[in-house]
Amino acid sequence: MRDGVREATAAIPPLRPPNVVSPPGRGRIRAPTAAQGCLHCISHRERRSASRCSRSAGSENVSALKMCLPSEAGDIARFITEAVLRAGGKPCPPVILGIGIGSTADGAMSLAKEALLRPLGEMNPLEQEIYDAVNALGIGPMGLGGKTTCLGGVRIREAGCHTASLPVALNVQCWAARRATVEVQYP
Repeated sequence: MRDGVREATAAIPPLRPPNVVSPPGRGRIRAPTAAQGCLHCISHRERRSASRCSRSAGSENVSALKMCLPSEAGDIARFITEAVLRAGGKPCPPVILGIGIGSTADGAMSLAKEALLRPLGEMNPLEQEIYDAVNALGIGPMGLGGKTTCLGGVRIREAGCHTASLPVALNVQCWAARRATVEVQYP
């Protein structure tokens, strides 16, 4: 994927290089990298797939993680709604919300990014509760007010976790939702 982005950036003028800097010194990095995205690969016996989700800094900057106690399971919707309220217009709403519940701190963040790769459509009861609560905030498109803060979906991925913890992660995707998946079948 990195080689493909590098090649396309060099060969196709409309594909601009990513805006990437070195974390400690904030100096620009000239080579395109996968720093602004998430990559998810799944392997099965008969097929292998790879998905890529481009990320923008506005939405990435409002990511949130809470290491909940197991007794706080009923507060997940409130945590997510409050995080979206704090984010306001920064992630360029309307947004799509990826939520990871369980695993470990880093695992929950990975689950949240993977959740963004799921197609939009029907939501389970918790996803619907969060969707309704976020839209009731009135942040609206571009943070200018309105009824549509969350666009078409909340996606949750879950994994088992230690009985003494309950990691909950939020990863926000802006309205553009740039993502792609390729699947290779084996004979």
